[in-house]
Amino acid sequence: MLSGTTATREIDLTEEELDAYHASGRPIQQMFPRLPPEDREFVMTGITPEEWHRFCPNPESDPDESS
Repeated sequence: MLSGTTATREIDLTEEELDAYHASGRPIQQMFPRLPPEDREFVMTGITPEEWHRFCPNPESDPDESS
């Protein structure tokens, strides 16, 4: 999203869980509390931790701090 590069991550989710999240409208923190914040951010936006730190170095905007 930020860099224009397609990124992939291995995240402990099934397709069914991901489909349920997209259909539910519930906050990702409620749906996947077991996932670390950087994995939840990637599911929501496609932004990797490396991109986040490169393009948004402000600690107040860090997904590790807000989720």
